[in-house]
Formats: sequence, structure tokens, C-alpha cells
Amino acid sequence: MIGERFFSLSTESRIVWLVPQAELPRYVRESVVLLPYRAGMSRRQQERGPGVVVAYSELLPTAPSDDRQGFWRRVFWLAAHDPYPGRGSPCEAVLIDRVVAGQAGQ
Repeated sequence: MIGERFFSLSTESRIVWLVPQAELPRYVRESVVLLPYRAGMSRRQQERGPGVVVAYSELLPTAPSDDRQGFWRRVFWLAAHDPYPGRGSPCEAVLIDRVVAGQAGQ
């Protein structure tokens, strides 16, 4: 993975939910992206991906930056066709009740 030496779950401080979890399907998609700051996410950054951003991680002040002066952070999102029918889910899906700062999604 690009930036893997700069990405560590141990540097996450919290998960910020933009949509209440009760309004989401049982899963969200998880991606790791390079963002310019340790915390926050602009509306433009939220809209630049292939789907709708519903949550993102924020990092501790001690989190290292990538050589390109950004920070690798987890972003949780939904595609326009989510949720999958039945009990199916995409390969990058994690259960929303298992999204916790500093822990891998399941």
C-alpha cells in the first residue's frame, strides 16, 4: 500500500460520523486516503471520491506526515448503489458497529 510506513491505526484519535449511524446500512466502505491535515475534512474533499463520505478518522497530533506532506487517514463512504440486496457487501465493506478509532474494521 502506498504510504504504509506513514499509516498506522495507532495514530487515530477518533472517528467523525457525518451521518448518524442509525441512518446507514449495516456496512460502509473503507478506504485509506492522503489528506492535507490530521483532522477535519472539507466539503470539497468529501465530494471528490466515487461515493458519499459518511465518516472519517482524525489523527493524534503526533501522527507522522507522508513525504508528500499529507496524512494517510481512513474514510468511510457509500456508493450510489449501496446497500447490496440481501446480506451481500462489497470487498471493502466494514460493519458500522465495528468502526472504532485505532482498530481495524471487520
